[in-house]
Amino acid sequence: MKKGLFILLVSLFIIPFGYGQVRKKVIISESSSVFKCDKGTKWSSIPSIMRLDVCKYYGVKDCRTDLQKKYYVQTPEGQKLLNELKLKKKEVMNSKSYYIQDLYKYFTEYNLKTKTLDIEYSDLEDECSLMNGYVDLNGVSVKVNPVIRYSWKKGPQIGVLVGHKINKYLKIPIKDERIALDIENNIGNMAMLFEFNIRNVKKFEHSVTTDDILIGGYATVYLIDKNTYEIYFQL
Repeated sequence: MKKGLFILLVSLFIIPFGYGQVRKKVIISESSSVFKCDKGTKWSSIPSIMRLDVCKYYGVKDCRTDLQKKYYVQTPEGQKLLNELKLKKKEVMNSKSYYIQDLYKYFTEYNLKTKTLDIEYSDLEDECSLMNGYVDLNGVSVKVNPVIRYSWKKGPQIGVLVGHKINKYLKIPIKDERIALDIENNIGNMAMLFEFNIRNVKKFEHSVTTDDILIGGYATVYLIDKNTYEIYFQL
């Protein structure tokens, strides 16, 4: 009798935990940079900070060419501003940055054979910065855990001036099918959140545009509810 009662009590505790557990949340400080996959998004002043471009960041007049910039930063005022900008760069590199992509816009489905959440999305070629070993996030490129498989390929030609469409594929390993099912059932509110530190900025020459691309170090990838920031999975 006592043994049966003990098993019943244990079951009452286990069942709510398995299906109604309270999830942790991602806490983003106000000082963090948060980027989203919006067309035409500009990364504010971060490229100028990373390049220590005093004239552009502070809007110094009559300081447009490389030669003018070189001699301006040698002035006492230029040296003062350069030292200030170096501190800002250090702050940016030591702060967490975040990139959010809504999942409902993309094909997202759990693959029973590979035990991975397969995510497929695409961007125009002129909006991509494709580098080996980096996941392209349309303006930001980051490294991820090698167990996350990332690949891309060119799609059909869109137009003479626009170029190809780039199809991108992410395969995120999730062994627990119940977690994957929760994600699929809440797909309208789900998002990928990449947490990383900015390491560099690189200029990419596209067919019709030139863009500043932020380069991040290794990113932690979260699958979250975009409204509550509850974590369903992280890697």
